[in-house]
Amino acid sequence: MLAKVLRKNSALTTLDLGYNPLGLTGINALMNALHTNTTLTSLIIPLSLTFNGIKALVKALRINNTLTCLQIDKLYENYIESRGAKALAKALYKNNTLITLVISFNFIDFEGAKAFRKVLYTNTTLAYLDLSCNDFDFEGTKVLIEALTKNNTLIALKICD
Repeated sequence: MLAKVLRKNSALTTLDLGYNPLGLTGINALMNALHTNTTLTSLIIPLSLTFNGIKALVKALRINNTLTCLQIDKLYENYIESRGAKALAKALYKNNTLITLVISFNFIDFEGAKAFRKVLYTNTTLAYLDLSCNDFDFEGTKVLIEALTKNNTLIALKICD
């Protein structure tokens, strides 16, 4: 139902679905709606986003050109881990509208941090990135900070424990 509304709605700009367990079918429908929605700019992802949900999100981010803020954090029990972080990072190579990305508390390790380092080398729209409270150690923090030497658009990077 919500996905149908999003395909046709021309007013809604922010959607917070926290604590609404959509399941994979609901997530897929929502992400498909993002392919054509031209007004939603801010999305907070619901409960239990797994790697399969991330795959649907990645596809939507490659197509959607209005979403500027995306929040996927453990407050909503998401576990995207490094595999999901790598897929999401890859989508950011092609996405040129996302300005804010919050993926804190998602069990992202050093490999995920390295994937975001590559994004920071090339992405020219991301201004705020919150990777706080993930599972990468000092080495992961180092690679992210190193990326700042080649990035002129990021104005805030949150990587605290």
